[in-house]
Amino acid sequence: MDDDRRRRGEDRMDHLRRRGEDRQLHQRPRGDGNGYPHRVVDAGHGRHQGGDSARSERGPRRLGYKSLEAMLDTNPTEIIFRLSSSRSGFIELLKQPDIRRDIKAFIVTLLGRACQSDTEPKNLVKLLNIANEYFLSQHLTQYVTEMTVQYDPRYVQTIPQQIKSITTLLLVMLQRLPRSANSVIVNVLLLQGVIPGLELRCGDLDDETKATLKKLIDYHEEMKRKAEEDRNKAKRPRQVGSVGPPPDNFRELSIFPDINDLNADVEPFLRQNIVRGGYEDADHYLDVQFRLLREDFVRPLRNGIEEYLRMKTAAPAQQRHQRPKDIRIYSDVQIQYPMCSWDGIIYRIHFDQTRFGRVRWQATKRLIFGSLVCLSKDDFQTLLFATVANRNPHDLEQGFVDLRFEDRAAIEDSKDDRFVMAETSAYFEAYRHVLEGLQEVTGDTLCFQKYIIDVTKEVDAPQYLQQNPTVTYDLRPLVSDVSLSDESEGSDEEDLIDSENTKVQIMKQRAWPSAEDMHLDNSQLAAVQMALTKELSVIQGPPGTGKTYIGLKVVQALLYNSRVWCKDDHGGARLNDRNSQTRPLLIVCYTNHALDQFLEGILEFQKSDIVRIGGRSSSEALKSFNLSSLKQEIRKRREVQRFIFETSRDVAMSMGRCRQPMEEAQARINATRHAVLKEDTLLPYMAPRHYSSLVNQCPVKLPARVAYRVGIMLIWLGLDGSFHVAPAMNQQPLLDADDDFEADFEDEDQIEEEADVMEEQRMLDDQDVADNNASRNRFDINTIRHDFALDVEAMNMEEEEVVDEWQQVKKVRKGRMKKLIRRNLESKNMMTMREAERITNVWAIPDHMNRWRLYRYWVRGYCDRQAQTLFEKQEQYERLAMEMKEVRTQEDLAILETTKVIGVTTTGAAKYRALLQRVKPRIIVVEEAAEVLESHIISTLSSDCQQLILIGDHQQLRPNPTVFELAKDFNLEISLFERMVKNGLPCQRLTQQHRMRPEISSIMKLRHFYPTLQDHVSVRNFDDIKGVESNVFFIDHDKVESYIDDTKSHSNPHEADFLIALARYFIQQGYDPSQITILTTYTAQLFNFKRSVGKLASFQSLKSVRVCAVDNFQGEENDIILLSLVRSNEEGSIGFLKVANRVCVALSRARKGLFCIGNFNLLASKGQLWEDIVVEMKANRSFGKSLKLICRNHPDQVTEVSTSLDFLNVPEGGCSKQCEARLACGHACAMSCHPRDLDHKEYKCNKTCGKIISGCQKGHRCMKFCSQKCDKRCQTLVQEDLSCGHIAFMPCFSDPEFFECQQPCLEELQCGHQCKNKCGETCSRECDELVEHLGLPCGHRPVMPCSAKLQDCSHPCGSILLCEHKCSGTCGECQRGRLHKACAEGCRRPLVCGHLCQEPCTQTCPPCQENCTNRCVHSKCQDKCGNPCVSCQELCEWRCKHKECSKLCSEPCDRTPCNEPCRRKPLKCPHPCIGLCGEPCPKKCRICDKEEVTEILFGEEDDPNARFVQLEDCDHFIEVNSMDTWMEQAATGQKVDIQLKECPKCKTIIRRNLRYGNIIKQMLLDIESVKIRMFGDETAIRRKSLELKKKITTSRRNQELNFTAWMHMSEQLLKRLTLEQVTLVENQYNLLSMIEIVRKNAEEGIKHAERLSKKRSIEKQLGALEEWLMEPRMRMSEQQLEDISREIQRLSMVCQMVAIESRAMEQGRLQSLEIQTDLLRVKRMLTDGLPLTDDKTTTARSLLKRLNKTVGGLPISDKERVSIVTAMGLSAGHWFKCPKGHIYAIGDCGGAAEEGICPECRSTIGGTGHRLREGNQLAPEMDNAEYPAWSDEANMANNRFDDLF
Repeated sequence: MDDDRRRRGEDRMDHLRRRGEDRQLHQRPRGDGNGYPHRVVDAGHGRHQGGDSARSERGPRRLGYKSLEAMLDTNPTEIIFRLSSSRSGFIELLKQPDIRRDIKAFIVTLLGRACQSDTEPKNLVKLLNIANEYFLSQHLTQYVTEMTVQYDPRYVQTIPQQIKSITTLLLVMLQRLPRSANSVIVNVLLLQGVIPGLELRCGDLDDETKATLKKLIDYHEEMKRKAEEDRNKAKRPRQVGSVGPPPDNFRELSIFPDINDLNADVEPFLRQNIVRGGYEDADHYLDVQFRLLREDFVRPLRNGIEEYLRMKTAAPAQQRHQRPKDIRIYSDVQIQYPMCSWDGIIYRIHFDQTRFGRVRWQATKRLIFGSLVCLSKDDFQTLLFATVANRNPHDLEQGFVDLRFEDRAAIEDSKDDRFVMAETSAYFEAYRHVLEGLQEVTGDTLCFQKYIIDVTKEVDAPQYLQQNPTVTYDLRPLVSDVSLSDESEGSDEEDLIDSENTKVQIMKQRAWPSAEDMHLDNSQLAAVQMALTKELSVIQGPPGTGKTYIGLKVVQALLYNSRVWCKDDHGGARLNDRNSQTRPLLIVCYTNHALDQFLEGILEFQKSDIVRIGGRSSSEALKSFNLSSLKQEIRKRREVQRFIFETSRDVAMSMGRCRQPMEEAQARINATRHAVLKEDTLLPYMAPRHYSSLVNQCPVKLPARVAYRVGIMLIWLGLDGSFHVAPAMNQQPLLDADDDFEADFEDEDQIEEEADVMEEQRMLDDQDVADNNASRNRFDINTIRHDFALDVEAMNMEEEEVVDEWQQVKKVRKGRMKKLIRRNLESKNMMTMREAERITNVWAIPDHMNRWRLYRYWVRGYCDRQAQTLFEKQEQYERLAMEMKEVRTQEDLAILETTKVIGVTTTGAAKYRALLQRVKPRIIVVEEAAEVLESHIISTLSSDCQQLILIGDHQQLRPNPTVFELAKDFNLEISLFERMVKNGLPCQRLTQQHRMRPEISSIMKLRHFYPTLQDHVSVRNFDDIKGVESNVFFIDHDKVESYIDDTKSHSNPHEADFLIALARYFIQQGYDPSQITILTTYTAQLFNFKRSVGKLASFQSLKSVRVCAVDNFQGEENDIILLSLVRSNEEGSIGFLKVANRVCVALSRARKGLFCIGNFNLLASKGQLWEDIVVEMKANRSFGKSLKLICRNHPDQVTEVSTSLDFLNVPEGGCSKQCEARLACGHACAMSCHPRDLDHKEYKCNKTCGKIISGCQKGHRCMKFCSQKCDKRCQTLVQEDLSCGHIAFMPCFSDPEFFECQQPCLEELQCGHQCKNKCGETCSRECDELVEHLGLPCGHRPVMPCSAKLQDCSHPCGSILLCEHKCSGTCGECQRGRLHKACAEGCRRPLVCGHLCQEPCTQTCPPCQENCTNRCVHSKCQDKCGNPCVSCQELCEWRCKHKECSKLCSEPCDRTPCNEPCRRKPLKCPHPCIGLCGEPCPKKCRICDKEEVTEILFGEEDDPNARFVQLEDCDHFIEVNSMDTWMEQAATGQKVDIQLKECPKCKTIIRRNLRYGNIIKQMLLDIESVKIRMFGDETAIRRKSLELKKKITTSRRNQELNFTAWMHMSEQLLKRLTLEQVTLVENQYNLLSMIEIVRKNAEEGIKHAERLSKKRSIEKQLGALEEWLMEPRMRMSEQQLEDISREIQRLSMVCQMVAIESRAMEQGRLQSLEIQTDLLRVKRMLTDGLPLTDDKTTTARSLLKRLNKTVGGLPISDKERVSIVTAMGLSAGHWFKCPKGHIYAIGDCGGAAEEGICPECRSTIGGTGHRLREGNQLAPEMDNAEYPAWSDEANMANNRFDDLF
């Protein structure tokens, strides 16, 4: 009873929990079970009908019951996507310690269903990883155990299905995730134990479940057996060689090589590709292909590194002329910073580009996308592998390239290291994906094993035909041109062609229409029949026989009858079912060019449902069919499936949030390459003395507004048009005499490389590469442009002149300036830290170069800080990028599943293998199959493929492996196509060629090529080639070739020059350049052709002639082919010219004319092939030492040419005779005989015109060419007398009256010196003549320019400042001592951190700006020393076998030092260690190094039992008891300074030592507290900054601050400031406010017309004070604060003095002797130019007070006046003054009603009857009233309160 009650209670609680969860779900925004907002989707299309809804910023919500239940109705792919998403809440669910049984049941069911999917391998592995980590070890074992105690009938009946799901999950985990084996086996053993009992309750399990369980148990047994074998194997030496079974499983090998792969002493395990005969099984076959292909890219890297290391040990003279052949070496490589791309994190690296000055990065094969590079810092003992992720030629010229590293974790410790980088010559990206594909292929998934493995000669029909051998095909497309868009596929309806004649049973070849009816020859018909009826077809097409044409016909027939092969295994058409997956036809080509051609052909009859995968298509017609374009179109139409859209949206939003700070940091780094940064931006990265001297010690005095606009940094760098140098005072030299500064760099690369077009065509066909480049950084640069002093990219290119009061910049062309500035910004030559520390005054650096070097040193610190931000965010971004990649794959699949034709290159097919496996194409057509490595085709095949059609020609180009030995000795160059032919599988050869004229095709009919080849009738009617005697000719020569070491290729300049000249000759005959192609058998010859074209630069048409390597012209043709064979040497080597395949391609590309040049005597002597070719050419009279040219105008003129110089005899393409035709202008044609332009319509006469120039009164004749237009104005130079008396040469049309004379000016200036301008220029106002100034007010007699003023006085100031240092300024700079220059003496006081203060003289030392040196065993601080350090959060490493600390590294340790002796023997000698347990072992021995060990320091060192502790910071070892005492002084309460302890021997600061860790940590905590006090409380600083910003803004709004000051202070407050810096801004604001008060007082108090000039003088001095105040500075010294305060005070009193004068003049009392005497005394004290002393101040104030009483007026400030008027609350017109000027007020209406006595002077004030007593008057100076308040006028004019303020 109790059990039943308890069970019912549990069921009730479950029910309530479900209701609560349902209620929680219902309270969410309406959406699906995952919390996604609902979006109505049109079935089949996924059309969005709703708007976007951003996911909440909170973390993912844990999955609940309803969400899991809803997923049961979705397909396995969607289950995988949703559960593997980081935002699904699945992980959060699994992390719960206890999960309900019904939830577990759902999880098991969903995971089991997910494992049935074969379409999402990567996402499935991700989901399995989640399950392995969070579900298997705890929840699943608990769930299996719970099954045995559950008796609920409803649940018991589900147990068999649950066990089936569990076994499926476990088996898939073993297959997909081998590392989960331990967790899986635990559950397998548990299942094995509980299943017998469960079967008694729920019945027997089905056979499938039992079979799965048996596989799991067998796997367990196999694991135990293999473990035993491994143990035995480990005892035997590893077998090396190619005999016997492979040493390891090729599927477990890493694609990237490791250190063992690069060991030249270990032979790799390799076996030959079996050309004739079969393989043992699929694993044998795949192992051979994988290892050979992997070795093909590893061996060049291995050999190259070995050669590089060998060369490093050679003599320097040998090193200069040697370079590794198989790799390219880049030195001084540094990892700069990570960058964002859609594929994840890539890294920008910098290498030394100075060695590659002649490399054309736009055309070279160096560092192309996908290339493998290997970085090492220790001569390749340790390795970092990466691939090129992005290349930009401009960046490469500067030494920058972007890499994607294989192991990003290793990069964190290598950011500051310098590497050597090796780039392999093998194009890795083409290998990588194929190798991955081979590892994924198994014996169960490899199709066509009957032929590929067993090489069975009998080929069956495709499986879809075997199931229905009587199926009918409609062959109308082969009989007539029928577009598939014109009618439905395979329609049974009648049309224009009798369908009864075109519908045939495809397997009955006799029923087919005739070859003539199908417009084919017999061989073509046989090829079509094979392709349509055999599951493996091999079609060979000799040159010109129409391989592509037949391939297109086959594809057209298949598509037209797609209803046959698109049927699934159960029958029923799938093609028109939008809810089912189609079976598209897959087209695979070797190159992008061939793929474009083939798909364009398909486009002729298939107008839609074509998808081209890859972004390297050059076809405009296919642009809209590209996969990326289709995705964009679907997105635009909002037809993306809902779960793809939502997942993509969420991930994209997360990526955006993550990449924003990364892109900002990246943009800031990039900006340093095109912008000069402001000094304030670089402030945190400059030494304080550098910044202080930069902003305070500028040799030229600049107004603040100019300094703000132009920037001190630009002036310092000399970018303002001048260069200023301060005298060097105590400046140390930048370089020691022994410093090694390399000024010149060795130019290593002397050869300009050309890119191999084949590599371009085979480069990974990936649209995402272009996407990355286009959208990598979307940060708006304008948001940081305020940090730029100058942006080079924003400079316009016009000429302009900048002239103002402080500078005159001559006209310069900004294009040249941009180039100069950019070169300096991009240079990597910067100062070292030691050099920078020697600089005290940056203005004393005497040259541009070193100023730029120091600037770049500051910028490096700036960039390092930005890079730190990038490194911090990269892990999160990488994870999100992987999620985005998975979503994109699903989006691609949705497109490919509904198309009919998919086109892709072989490398693209390997990369997208997983995607194509899910599409499951049934038919694959491979074009150029004989050129493709066998492994490339195998990796392309899907398990569902039922028909493979190979089209190619193995007698033309073969596959081209990188390693020649593998090609020849291991048969790697044998394609699947050729291997099938060699093993006797049926091969249909086409026999009739449609390309070559008979003279050319005769070569192809030789026994070495195609003896049975026939000519089509159309090739016999070609026109003869113009200008030559023969249409085909072989020119023989013996000029020696050259060898190009860098490209390992050969060239022949003689042949290049000859063929370029011949091409020019053919263009002169009227041929279009596009009709001519120059071919060469070696890529190095391409450079010679470029050089030869350069020699004929005037003949522009040559640049349009295509020059190409033979290997890259496979499958193409042209009217005229000019062929260079290159090889000609004394050694008798002809290389691969002895290979018939390449010769076949080279000699079969021409349609109408073939002209070949080479050393045919050499070639013929090396084999029967060339001997037979030469014999054939001689028989046809097409062979000789020279080619005969026939003049078309004079057929009797024959010119023989054997060298390029011989073409000089036919300069215009005719002959050597003159043309002599009379032109329309009357002159004779000066050209030699020319066959083109016989009417001379294009000819331009180049004889002198000679006509008299229109309007020239002197009769000058035109000297231009006859074909040019005559000048409208005469430009002839004539001599004229000018009005100034000089004689000048000028153009004839110029007027002497307006001509600007260029002779020196003879005028004298007002000072008596001669003007130094030109005669035609205005005389200068300022005289630069140096003279001794005698009449300066300061009394000094400096030598200065004549026009210099007092402020320019260069006499040293010499005053003693408040800091007790002598002032370093001049008399003019310090304004005779009134405003002293900042003290430039160094502080050099020790700071709390141990560094010396680098600031100039300061009362309070600011936070230290050196790099922080605090570090622990885990990491080091990256911040500035003065900033608070971030605490290390790693676990403490202090442990030994006796004690262990359990705290964090930054926390005080909870253990005491271990005093047990160390038992290790770390030294080479046999004596024991003298250290302590758990401490670093001292590097000295008590016996062997007795003198050093027993050296007395504290007195106990010679004790035989003494133990020593090693200090890691300096490596000294100290006796431990003495050291303990030394260190504990800081911890025993003794009074000590807050400072880190030092080594008692060398005084090195002790920062790292575990034994004294607590003492060090405590001291660091004390230091940190001091730092915080110095830096200031962040919250208080922020609050103070905000308050100050409000004040500044209010003042600006009230017109109390000028714009420049407001902008400067506002920008400062936006930065992260210390308390001292905020105080500086506050002081500036307060002082500016005081200046504004003085200015207003002057404005209001000085009104007399005769004193306005004095008011302007005061305003000018106030403006100068404002400019001085706003000059850039880090702080304001006590001296400067006092100076500026006194100066404001002085001007305030001057203002009062002038105001008193103004009032006295108004009152007519200025002539009073008393007033004049007092004014004169005040004036002398305030305007004598000397500093204002305390005595002067006291006396002046007393006199001013007396004058105020005497003259009257307001002896108060304007601010006080406003306060009084406001407080009284009287309207305007109530204020009056007595006869002596004292102010009083009348209340009520403002009219005088009674009299009174003035309290100041006892005069009668007031009046009666609203009439003032005589002598009293209105006081408008109080309230600006114009009339008394009681007057009538006041009613209209008085109420103007605005004027008060």
